[in-house]
Amino acid sequence: MDAPISGGPEMVLAGNCGVFIGGEDAEAARARASLSATSGRIFHVGPNGTGLVMKVINNGMMQAYMAGLADLLPLAKRAGLSLENALRILSGGPAGQPVIAARIPKILGEDDTVGFAVSAVFKDNDVARHVLKSFGLTSPILDVFAHRRDAIEKAGLMDHDPAAILRNAYYEDGDAPR
Repeated sequence: MDAPISGGPEMVLAGNCGVFIGGEDAEAARARASLSATSGRIFHVGPNGTGLVMKVINNGMMQAYMAGLADLLPLAKRAGLSLENALRILSGGPAGQPVIAARIPKILGEDDTVGFAVSAVFKDNDVARHVLKSFGLTSPILDVFAHRRDAIEKAGLMDHDPAAILRNAYYEDGDAPR
């Protein structure tokens, strides 16, 4: 069986990380009993291997959202929308995502703690593209995200929280407040 965890260290410590169990029903029930002390978000998703696939899908969706938002934030900046206003409106509406809402202070540069490093996001991206390939599939949006790696590395953001990617995208001309 497999049982990967989804969520950064802060979610694990808070007990609300996701655990995706792939395995037979009896094994999953035993694992759930043991893992329930770790999190209330434990899901038996199917046979062995599907836990990893669910984690790949979950992480891939976060990367897809971040890639799309990074593409659109320069438009907000050029049009004169404040970063904070754009983020708060998006977070409170149908396009909102908890991963962004929870990181608003980090995106705004008010909190420089690192919950999950950008380098780890790119590791997850590599895993996702490998798993997709093993199923004969691709994800153009994950490929787009992967192609950002060199620029993000050059900007010195690999050890930062992923929020730095969005802040950097908004301040595309390098005028981000520090």
